[in-house]
Amino acid sequence: MFKIKGRKYQLSELQKNVIHKATKSELKFIQSEFGLPVKEKDISAKYSASGLSLQTAYLQARLIIADTLPEFQLPPEDEVTEIPEMIISNARGQMECLEPLPLSMNVSQEKMFRVSIHNESCFAWHGKIAPVNASYHWYDGKKNWYNGKKKRLPYDGLRTHLPSCGIAPGEVLEMQILVKAPDKDGDYFLELTLVQEFFSWLETKGFKSCVVPVRVNQSGNDS
Repeated sequence: MFKIKGRKYQLSELQKNVIHKATKSELKFIQSEFGLPVKEKDISAKYSASGLSLQTAYLQARLIIADTLPEFQLPPEDEVTEIPEMIISNARGQMECLEPLPLSMNVSQEKMFRVSIHNESCFAWHGKIAPVNASYHWYDGKKNWYNGKKKRLPYDGLRTHLPSCGIAPGEVLEMQILVKAPDKDGDYFLELTLVQEFFSWLETKGFKSCVVPVRVNQSGNDS
C-alpha cells in the first residue's frame, strides 16, 4: 500500500465523488502503467455524480482543488471553454419571506413560497459548474430557535434554480421557492436559504437566511 505524505484535507462525499469521476481515466493509467493498486471506491448513490459529463466533473474538480488547496497552482487548461467560476467565501445578503405568517402546509406537501433575495456582496450569484440554488432546512418546532436551541431534521431541502442570469451585486430578486413539508404533522421552523452546490450553504458564509414558523397538518387540514 503506497501513501503520499502530507496534510489531510476534509472533503464531502459529493466532492470525493466528483474528483473520483474526473480522475478515473488517470487512475486507470497509473494502475496499468506502473502497477500501483488503485481501489475503486464504492460511493453511495445519494452522492452520485454519474449524471455529470466528464468535462463538468473535471471543471468541478478544479474548483474543489483550488478551494481546498489555495497554495497549489493548477496548470492552465486550454480546452476549458466554460466561463470561470469562483467559490463564494463572503455571501453578504439576506432572504425575506413575502408570504403572510404563520405558514401552514400538509404532511409531505410540496408548496411554493414567495421570497426576496438581496445580494449585498461584490459578486454575482449564478453558475453552471458550482451553481447557487435556493433551498431550505427544517427544524423541530419543539426546540426554541430564538434561544439557540434547535434540532435540524436529517435531510436537505429540494433545490429551486435561480434565473439563468443569476443575481447581480446589489440586486434584489423576487422568486418562488419550492418546499416539501416533513412527513409528520407538528410545529416546525423553516429556514429558507441559498446553497452553492458541492461547496457550502451560504448562511455559513455570511448570508442571512430567513427563519419562519410553519404548522404542518394532516392532509386536508391545510388552511
